[in-house]
Amino acid sequence: MSISLVKSIPSEENNHFYGLFGNHKVKMTNGQTDVSFMYGENTFYNACSQFIDGYQGDSFSFFRIAAVQEGKNKGVETEPTGFFLKPSDNSIVTITNHFGTTAQVTNTAAALVCWIITLGQVAGRVNDSDAVDKICRLMNDLTCLCYEFEIDGEPLFNQQDKDGIYQLIN
Repeated sequence: MSISLVKSIPSEENNHFYGLFGNHKVKMTNGQTDVSFMYGENTFYNACSQFIDGYQGDSFSFFRIAAVQEGKNKGVETEPTGFFLKPSDNSIVTITNHFGTTAQVTNTAAALVCWIITLGQVAGRVNDSDAVDKICRLMNDLTCLCYEFEIDGEPLFNQQDKDGIYQLIN
C-alpha cells in the first residue's frame, strides 16, 4: 500500500512556509523575535547544514501528501497545509541527529529527518495554538506515513532509508 505525494507548482511554493507556520512572532534564544514562517524556513536549511555530513546546499521541490485512498491508512486525514521538501540530489549521505544517532540514507530521507526536527523546533517556539496544532499534525503525518510515500507510482524510500529514518526519529 502506498501514499502518493503530489508536487506543487512553482507559483505555489512561496506560500507553503507561510501557509503552515503563519506570520506569528517567534522568540529567539538571543531574545530577538522573528516571523514564524521565516524562522521555519531558515531552521530547515540550518538543520540540513548541521546534521547532513558535507551538505553544501541544494534545490528542493515541494510535495504535499495526497488524500489517502487505499490500504490500512485509507481515509486518514492529513494536514492540508503540510508539505515535504524533496532535494534534487538523491545521493547517499551520512546524517547524525541531535542525539548522536548516525545513519547512511539518501539525501531525500535525510531531508525528511531534518524537516521533522525543524517542525519540532518551530512548534516549540510559536505562540499560537492553531499554528502549533497544524505543525504537530504534519509531524504526525510524516512520522507515521513516510514509510509508504511514493511519487508517480515509485516508492520514495528504500529499505535502508526506512530503517535509517526510524532510527533517527525514534
